[in-house]
Amino acid sequence: MQKSMFFNSSQGDRVYKAEDWADYFSSFIGNGVFPNPSSGLQRVFSPVKLLLLQLMLQCCIKLRTSQRLTKRALALS
Repeated sequence: MQKSMFFNSSQGDRVYKAEDWADYFSSFIGNGVFPNPSSGLQRVFSPVKLLLLQLMLQCCIKLRTSQRLTKRALALS
């Protein structure tokens, strides 16, 4: 069976599922946690005596992605 993908629909004749995209991208994107070195862990400016940390993680499992942003404030003495 031949399957051609990702052409614009003509009067609703092409409908793609998330599985179609996952199958395509799985040939070159694997599972794992993908940190962003430039912004994954940041110290954010605070005008008061607090250390504000921000952590961003993105993970990919079978091409289903999830992102998590965690913020913490630590008091400086």
